[in-house]
Amino acid sequence: MNKFIGIFIAIVFLLQFSFFPFVGAEINLLLIFVIILAQKRFDFSGIFWIFISGILMDIFSAQILGVNLLSFILVAFITSLANSFFVAFESNRFINSVIYLAGKLIFDFMRYYLGAIFVVIGISNSNVLMMPKIFSFGYLLSLIIFAIVAVILLMIYEKLEKFSGEKMQTLIIDKK
Repeated sequence: MNKFIGIFIAIVFLLQFSFFPFVGAEINLLLIFVIILAQKRFDFSGIFWIFISGILMDIFSAQILGVNLLSFILVAFITSLANSFFVAFESNRFINSVIYLAGKLIFDFMRYYLGAIFVVIGISNSNVLMMPKIFSFGYLLSLIIFAIVAVILLMIYEKLEKFSGEKMQTLIIDKK
């Protein structure tokens, strides 16, 4: 299962930093991946992959080191709590969309406030972090697109997870 998650994060990472910047899309696929892991696997291995995602995002984005990592961990914790609260609605795509939107809002605000704290205490003098304009049409449109892409990525993840689980079961049965 960890190989499957590693391959999935590699594909998401490559799309995030190689393909999407060229087409002008600003969809945070790693954040979607973090929320999927928080919903599906919030155990030690899930937290490990969330940590790896945060480190990768910090290294390859031009922002303060550690802000994305801490934001990812906080978003994963909060969305995991929300998912456990709405466990009866796990297959409901609307509830999933709301959880993804809440995760995106929390991520944007945490990234801004953590960046501001880092600037105040002197860790960085960067000014690349800007407060999201939550009432602008562009930001609201980006949230809608984010939710749609998140649900599509969740469905792909579930299909691949099911396929890899069936593949693992056949390998275990064949060895017996």
